[in-house]
Amino acid sequence: MRIFVAGATGALGRPVVRRLTEVGHEVTGMTRSPEKRTLLEGLGARPVVADTLDAAAAQRAVSEARPDAVLNLLTALPPAGPTRARELRATNEVLQRGTANLIRGARPRARTAWWPSRSSGSTASGPAKW
Repeated sequence: MRIFVAGATGALGRPVVRRLTEVGHEVTGMTRSPEKRTLLEGLGARPVVADTLDAAAAQRAVSEARPDAVLNLLTALPPAGPTRARELRATNEVLQRGTANLIRGARPRARTAWWPSRSSGSTASGPAKW
């Protein structure tokens, strides 16, 4: 199965990508940092560098990967974790705008499964608006 992992180099993304490749899936891992391409290659994934908040880049990254499934593990949390509500703003933005961009990129492939890492479309600031 071809799986596109958004947030592939994050705390959740790395072990997930590693496991998916170990069991034989073809994984495309998205990261914002060109420096993390080597990390993704080491995990067995095909790296793609794109910022999920850049609508055209995120949509192109998903579309070109032609995934059977998209796994959304996006966050933008501080390294030590959030300690104040304002530290969730960046994550809320990638969860709302970024996720919408990924969905638009996956939409042309009607058979693409969508696997969000959250149980709902809510964030610390309320329901997501797609």
